[in-house]
Amino acid sequence: MIIPIPLGPVSFAPEVSVIFPNSCCCNCGFKSGLSIINQDTKKTNYFLFAGTELTFQLPLTICNDCEKTLKRRVPTLFHKFLVLFVIAFTLFLLAVTVGAHSLSRFQFISNNLFIFCLFAAFLVLLAFYAIRRPSGKQTSYYHPVRLSLLERELTSGEIKSIGFGFTNAAYLRDFQKINKSAIQAGRVHAARA
Repeated sequence: MIIPIPLGPVSFAPEVSVIFPNSCCCNCGFKSGLSIINQDTKKTNYFLFAGTELTFQLPLTICNDCEKTLKRRVPTLFHKFLVLFVIAFTLFLLAVTVGAHSLSRFQFISNNLFIFCLFAAFLVLLAFYAIRRPSGKQTSYYHPVRLSLLERELTSGEIKSIGFGFTNAAYLRDFQKINKSAIQAGRVHAARA
C-alpha cells in the first residue's frame, strides 16, 4: 500500500541552475514545428518498506512526432522482471486450467511446466521490448532526457548537484554550451544516456 505524503517543493543550491535548449527536438533533432512540453521525470529512492519520490518537470523542446516519448518512462530491471513474472504466471494458469489435458501427452512439458512457461514468457518479453524501438530519426522510444544523478544534502534535502543523460548527441552538445558554467562548477552533469 502506497501512502503519499507531499513534502512540498524541493530547494536547489544557488549554483544548480539548469536551462534546456530550444534549438532542436530533444529526441530526433528536428528543427521545425517544435513546442516546449514538460517531461514528468521521477527519481525514487527506497528504504526497506518505504521510499521517497521526487518529480521534476523538465521543459523540453519536442516535435509532434516525438511528443509521445515524453510520457514513456524507461523501464527498470525491476519492471522487466515484474512483467516477466506476470506473463509466466498467466501462461502457467492457462496451461494448468485450459491445457492440462492437451499437455498430458507431452511428458517433458508437463513435468517442467513452470520452467516452460517461464521460458515462453521470456520469449514474449523479448518480442514485446523488440517492437518498442524508436521510429524514424528518434533516438529513444522512451524519455529522451533522463535523470542520471541527484545529490542532496542530508538534513535539508537541498539539491546540491544534478545530472542528466541525453539520447540525442546534438541536444546534449547544446545543453552543455548553455549550462557551461554550472557544469564546470560540478553542480550540473550531462552525458549520453
